Amino acid sequence: MVIVLVLATLFVSRRESLLRHMCLGYNLFLLLAPHT
Repeated sequence: MVIVLVLATLFVSRRESLLRHMCLGYNLFLLLAPHT
């Protein structure tokens, strides 16, 4: 579920820095993964 959310964010924000969004999404995933 989280991965889908991150991918959606990446597609919506393609104009922004992809690397930046990937880092943010990865950090978010690391934060949420233990709680699922």
